[in-house]
Amino acid sequence: MSNQDSLDSFEFSIYPNPVSRGQLNINVQGVDADTYTIYNLLGQTVRSGTFNSTLDVSNLDAGVYMIEVTVGTTSMNKRFIKQ
Repeated sequence: MSNQDSLDSFEFSIYPNPVSRGQLNINVQGVDADTYTIYNLLGQTVRSGTFNSTLDVSNLDAGVYMIEVTVGTTSMNKRFIKQ
């Protein structure tokens, strides 16, 4: 598999879900993640940037959010709940 093929898809997990203490852990398997964007359910960007393995989401209101993780030109989304 070439390096480009490995970026066509990737797996990532987030935990804990729901988030109750303000720290969202992100585990991207096999590659280093570049950026993230958090959207509310209206599709509005509420936060974005680069990350290592944890994000402080304590400043987000309680609710349901989507997080988009981008590696190279490939993006994947997951839903999480902030309590």
